[in-house]
Amino acid sequence: MPSVWLRIFSLLLILSTSMVARVHLPVVQLVGWVTMYQRFAEEMAPREAVAVIFSGKRPCAHCLYVRSALDAEENARQALSRSLQKEIPLVLISAAPLRVAEEKPRPRWPFPAPESARALDFSPESPPPRQV
Repeated sequence: MPSVWLRIFSLLLILSTSMVARVHLPVVQLVGWVTMYQRFAEEMAPREAVAVIFSGKRPCAHCLYVRSALDAEENARQALSRSLQKEIPLVLISAAPLRVAEEKPRPRWPFPAPESARALDFSPESPPPRQV
């Protein structure tokens, strides 16, 4: 049976991974919608409450948190793309002139070419003897 510390560590690992992957934002948004619906349903008809919730005119604290997190992520993405679009000047400094040695063309086959095609024929002079 796993120990309590292993379960706590596993739970913390799952929570931290989900926070990094931004999995918590839809959950926070859903909690915000539910609390807004409960609050607005007491004041007005349910259909009007839903219309007010999704109109965006009266956001709750949860909605503002999600909006700010998404805006921050978008700003970071745009800043990264701007920084990657800048031209990076390449300066080549050399103390001596660059010399490139000429390469001799390599033969396609590393062995000397045979004098004739007959040199590659390894068939025996006569057929091999049969075992009776």
